[in-house]
Amino acid sequence: MKTPTLTTLAILFIATPAAANIHQQLSQCSSISDKLERLICFDELAANVDPALALAPAAKASAADTATQATSQVTSQAATANADTSADFGKTKKSASDELQKVYLTVAKVDSDARGDLVVTFTNGQAWRQVDGRRYKVSVGQEVYIERGALGSFLLGQDDRNGAVRVKRVD
Repeated sequence: MKTPTLTTLAILFIATPAAANIHQQLSQCSSISDKLERLICFDELAANVDPALALAPAAKASAADTATQATSQVTSQAATANADTSADFGKTKKSASDELQKVYLTVAKVDSDARGDLVVTFTNGQAWRQVDGRRYKVSVGQEVYIERGALGSFLLGQDDRNGAVRVKRVD
């Protein structure tokens, strides 16, 4: 039990002056303006560093710093989350897509494409094409709606009918 402890202490005492020297050499390398010369300096420094000496103080210092940073981040995130949650409690969340979910339009023209699917043109100039193969009858002058469906799709339907057909905007 005493032997590993003595070995660890010996490494720490030897590593402390070496670490100070390494930091000084790193700052000298980072002050070089030429990219290639700076890279060569860092490569030479890395080749000359003893891995046992370089890792001992850095690991100890980085573990303490990491623990302190993690604690402060968790504390600040928890405080922010509690403030946001209590301020928004009971409110309905609105996203950008909630602004316009359904549009009512009047049919100006009904055509069919080569596959027999509907191509509906509305009085505002928009044209929508049917993308699924179901039958759906629409007449000129009817008021229909186009609403957002799942996964970015759109549905054309009427309020007095149960069915709807998937459509895609042509223009």
